[in-house]
Amino acid sequence: MEKRKKDTKSKQRQFCDKYLLYGFTCTSADPPQPQCFFCGEVLANTSMKPSHLQRHLTTKHPESAGKAEEFYKRKLMGFKTSQSVIKKAASVSSKALEASYAVSLLVAKSKKPHTIVEQLILPAATALAEKMIDKRAADAFKTVPLSNNTVSRRIADMSSNIVEQVVSKMRRAGHFALQLDEMTDVSGEAQLLAFVRYKDESDINEHVLFCKALPGKTTGEEIFQVIDSFFKEHDIEWTYCTHICTDGAAAMSGGVKGLLGQVKKVNTEIKWLHCIIHREALASKRVSPELSAVLDDAVKVINFIHSRPLNRRLFQTLCQESGTEHEQLLLHTDVRWLSRGKKHY
Repeated sequence: MEKRKKDTKSKQRQFCDKYLLYGFTCTSADPPQPQCFFCGEVLANTSMKPSHLQRHLTTKHPESAGKAEEFYKRKLMGFKTSQSVIKKAASVSSKALEASYAVSLLVAKSKKPHTIVEQLILPAATALAEKMIDKRAADAFKTVPLSNNTVSRRIADMSSNIVEQVVSKMRRAGHFALQLDEMTDVSGEAQLLAFVRYKDESDINEHVLFCKALPGKTTGEEIFQVIDSFFKEHDIEWTYCTHICTDGAAAMSGGVKGLLGQVKKVNTEIKWLHCIIHREALASKRVSPELSAVLDDAVKVINFIHSRPLNRRLFQTLCQESGTEHEQLLLHTDVRWLSRGKKHY
């Protein structure tokens, strides 16, 4: 005959007002737990017994044992006051952290230096709050961490979070395609820009995956190493990449030493597509002599206007008087990232 299983569920004990004389109040947890308002220690629900509570009082707070009831009431009131102050401080700290991220996001979107926050934005916000609201609000603004290093860390945190979100969606999609472009920035450094396209539920999304500097020469092997390192860092498999779209440069489209040849070693099924990123620059190389002469004259005029500050000011005044949409011109250079299609002829 099987023995009846004993009910091992412990009985929940309830707090009693007389436990105040032992220096205890209770928490709002379920089940309630006794909390000492002298040291803040929280005991288990099973310890909510007079003997256990009295032992805690006499062992850890012997100087407070045997006092009058009014003494314990004053101590309890002071404990609750300190708790409310701590909660308020934690709330302000949380709001200050959220505000710090919000301001850092605005700085990143506006492409301004990080020092502008500490030098201009925070002093301006503090002055506005003090004049429009009160000094207390201005002091609250000063608690927001907005130093140069802090803003830099906030932007880096948000950037990492965006990358993690994109990578997570790539994994859920199963397959994705890459579009790559190698370029040189204004400081002369070679940069590799990668876009990713994937299916997100019922829609096709395209997002910037990364922009990384290329060390040394911009060969196909080095470009592949940059992409492969990013894939390994974020646990992305090459087998899920179905297409790669690049321009026709040898470093990209080369079947042996180019990027295409390197990718084929890890994924033989991948397909390569040719893209035309700088259409106007490519098209202008094969225009007729008549159109080429007109284009060259336009470039000379633009560079003449932009070469001297006086010429720029006179041209800007002329545009303002004529009511034109644009008042400035871009200095023409034969680099790939400054397309002729952006000129205002």
